[in-house]
Amino acid sequence: MLQHNKRKAINPAEDAADIDASSFLEDAQRSVDFLFSSVVVLPGDDVTATLTKTTRRVKLAGTGLRQLPDERIVCTNAGVLRYRPANRYWVEFNHKRYVASMDDGVIGIVTDRNAEFYRVNIGAAATLGSLAFDGATKRNRPSLRLGSLVYARVSKTNPDVEPEITCEAPPSVTKKDWMTGLAIYGELNDGYVFKTSIGLAKSLLHEDCQVLASLGKKLPFEVAVGVNGVVWVHAKSTKNITIISNAIMNSETMSPSEVDAMVSRLLEEAEDVQTASYIDDAKGMIAQEERELRRVFDHLSSYRQKKKLTHTISDCKERRQRLESSRNNPEVSTLLNEQGVKMSRDEIEDELRKVDQTLEKAVADQVAAQNSNSHSRVIKNDDLYEAIKAFGKVCSKKEISDMIWEADENLDGVVDWEELRSMFNRNLLDRTELEPANLFNVVQFMTYDKKNCGIITADDTMAILFARYGQSQLEMRMKQLFGDSDELTFVDYLERVGKQRRSNVEARAKA
Repeated sequence: MLQHNKRKAINPAEDAADIDASSFLEDAQRSVDFLFSSVVVLPGDDVTATLTKTTRRVKLAGTGLRQLPDERIVCTNAGVLRYRPANRYWVEFNHKRYVASMDDGVIGIVTDRNAEFYRVNIGAAATLGSLAFDGATKRNRPSLRLGSLVYARVSKTNPDVEPEITCEAPPSVTKKDWMTGLAIYGELNDGYVFKTSIGLAKSLLHEDCQVLASLGKKLPFEVAVGVNGVVWVHAKSTKNITIISNAIMNSETMSPSEVDAMVSRLLEEAEDVQTASYIDDAKGMIAQEERELRRVFDHLSSYRQKKKLTHTISDCKERRQRLESSRNNPEVSTLLNEQGVKMSRDEIEDELRKVDQTLEKAVADQVAAQNSNSHSRVIKNDDLYEAIKAFGKVCSKKEISDMIWEADENLDGVVDWEELRSMFNRNLLDRTELEPANLFNVVQFMTYDKKNCGIITADDTMAILFARYGQSQLEMRMKQLFGDSDELTFVDYLERVGKQRRSNVEARAKA
């Protein structure tokens, strides 16, 4: 009896809770617009009726909508009207410039850091708190370096100050500690990052995105898409990353059926990467090498004349400065003539005129040499000698003559562009190590040395080696060339490639 009375006493409270729960669910259901469908809108369109169909409490998320003083809601941009429960509406259109909006997922680069926050470039400046990571504490928090790539979401926006971003998951998502590597937001390591239009980036975030669905059926990969038009892709091989990034960029103006066909075509073309690599080798020079070889040819042709003109111009400018100083301040700056007597003003003026004539002629000759017809440019023995000497190595006349001979197909004693290009190609295709390579080694060093300073670093060579050999052989080729060093002088480089050539010859002899 006592138990029965107790149960009866509790029943009114339980009934009240049930009523509250039912009321909450009914309100939530009424606030969700199940009949909403995306529509194309134009600036000035009145969408008040559409947005207030289920509730008067509407939240305008992002850009494209504005509430007027008379409480009407109109569109300010042409695009597609979008909706997300509960009661969040916006117009999706292809921005030319990213404008931060609440809860946008963005990808940015760390440009500055201090103890309290990081400054991140997301297309505009933004701040990321040093503790704005799931599970981060003062003692246990990520340490991002300058240049680090970060996937985050916009947490605060204000028209008058920089937006704030965070790497913490929103309340509706289960949080994972940043140390586990399973957090949604955080630093993006490895992979490849590229920029797209903001419209394409937003389309990649749709659940029915055709290009990601088509790629996902054929390739395993990870992707992070920033609404600010930045996409990060990571896959098991460079080939797959290239396919995925190209497919995404190509898909922007394609229909779903065209996207499927395009993805299939890209996969077929890259099916046999080893065969493709062999074909590339058979073609000799890659485009990047040819561009650098052209730069080297322009540098070497008429090198001695250009060097002499440069010295002449420098000497004339220095002499002119001293003459003007002596003319303007004869008591402070004194110059002597050939007889050892202080120069008069007339003598100074006379020499100034001669210096100006010499300078004018030297500058004209320099411009003429730089703008001469490419078909008339050639590399002479003296040009090659002076260029190699500038790198700290002095060659004999016979060594220089032999190098010119390696490329001089018409035996006219000079090397033109076609001869240099042909020589470079022959050496790239040579598998016997029998092709003379002294001039090739000099020129190849210069293709790496873009500053013409006589020293190359790993960074200088990496782009060309990666383009020629791919990711699979890059590390081995870098190790062969640099060993444990970070940079090589011209003399060291010649020694390394010569040693490698001899090693290849011995290996073939044993085989």
